[in-house]
Amino acid sequence: MRMFDNPRFILGTFVAVVLAGILFYAPLAVVRGQDIIDKTGVFAERTYTINSTDPAANPSLDQLDVSLARTIRINFRTGNCTSCSPVRVDVLSNSTVIDTFNIDVNVNATRVYEIPGTQLSLKFAGSIAGASNGVTVTVLGRAN
Repeated sequence: MRMFDNPRFILGTFVAVVLAGILFYAPLAVVRGQDIIDKTGVFAERTYTINSTDPAANPSLDQLDVSLARTIRINFRTGNCTSCSPVRVDVLSNSTVIDTFNIDVNVNATRVYEIPGTQLSLKFAGSIAGASNGVTVTVLGRAN
């Protein structure tokens, strides 16, 4: 039986070599189905400067494809400065707001979502007019 006929090996990289008219297959790296299910990956890691209380005037993370993940974890880290303001975050899945919250100055925050959609967007706004803040966002997805 050839290795690629075995249903346990569903992904992998193989080397095919012909010696004396016989075809040999050798796996370089084999990933079994049960190994794929429990993986976490980074979908995005970005830093934004938030200057306005109007979300439309600030940069945003728009339509990030998260269709391969069942669970999304978003880590937020805000800056620390004397004139910084808290940051309001709107989390959208398929253009529907699923969460809105504020992140204080110099805070790390984490939110976890069971995302029902395929697109994730984040909109940001400052909480105080005339103040600004930086926010670093890391979006992680888990496939199981």
